[in-house]
Amino acid sequence: MPTYLNDKYQLGRTLGSGVSCKVKLAKDKENNRYAVKIMNKEVDFEELMTTELQMLKQLSHPNIINLIESGKGV
Repeated sequence: MPTYLNDKYQLGRTLGSGVSCKVKLAKDKENNRYAVKIMNKEVDFEELMTTELQMLKQLSHPNIINLIESGKGV
């Protein structure tokens, strides 16, 4: 059974992982592909994520993935 994030994105294979997070391939219902960063909930990375989100919102470059949305899970 596929795993969905917010009933919007179907999560696929893991593209990479590290201490703070893992990145998974995801598709929406229109079959658009996305990279979803999932933070490790066992460690407090609130400040790191806040800084990263602020930077991504300001960047626009063809070699940097665009930020589509962010949110907190349970």
